[in-house]
Amino acid sequence: MATNAASRRNESTEPLSDEHIGQLVPEVEPIILTARDWEAFLALDDVDRPRPRLDAAVQRYRNRHQP
Repeated sequence: MATNAASRRNESTEPLSDEHIGQLVPEVEPIILTARDWEAFLALDDVDRPRPRLDAAVQRYRNRHQP
């Protein structure tokens, strides 16, 4: 639905109607992070850092879901 609303918005310079806003607003939900959550989120950008716990979790997942 957002694609349709977005395409209509890009085709026109008219302001969004209440109907369009009603379609778009529920699709966006704010995320509130604690300081600790922000640190974890920003650490995801550090791709070169080894992550042994994540590697172990991925291995456990793969072992459980092998055909």
